[in-house]
Amino acid sequence: MSVGLIIMNAETLSYLGNFIGGVAVVLSLIFLAYEMRASNKLARAQNQREMRLFWQDTLFKMGEWAPEFQEALVNFPQMPSEKQLKAVNVLASMGNQVDTPIKLHHDGVETDDNVQWMLDAFVGFINTPGGIVVWKHLEEGDFFGEDLIRRVRRELDNASPPNLGIIEALPWF
Repeated sequence: MSVGLIIMNAETLSYLGNFIGGVAVVLSLIFLAYEMRASNKLARAQNQREMRLFWQDTLFKMGEWAPEFQEALVNFPQMPSEKQLKAVNVLASMGNQVDTPIKLHHDGVETDDNVQWMLDAFVGFINTPGGIVVWKHLEEGDFFGEDLIRRVRRELDNASPPNLGIIEALPWF
């Protein structure tokens, strides 16, 4: 075997090794992208399960304090302060739970539909005569993140006048 043939074979092997290495890097990147996508889907699903669980806790609070909450939506300013506190607690808790998925949506681990569903429910309670009064107090008190405040303001701007018949519309409530 001549020295030229050995050098050519070594050179060919070097090129072949570089090519195989490049293909392996590309395949590794594709695999990593797939794994990241799967991981994001799992994180989204877990987050939605947790948010719904927290939401249920707020609904239990609403059930426990239903008379105060119902009265607050219609007639907040005339309520005694201890009843106002219960109603504000429910709305503040609900607002914090809506704020979280809005922030997670910006990070890509929450879906549009879940954010919109929670936001619609929250704004539905806020868009009442008493809910608007409570919202203004919570907004001025800086209880929520700017993302939630912006979204609720936008929803209220596009909403119909305050819902006076929410209690009748939700007879189970």
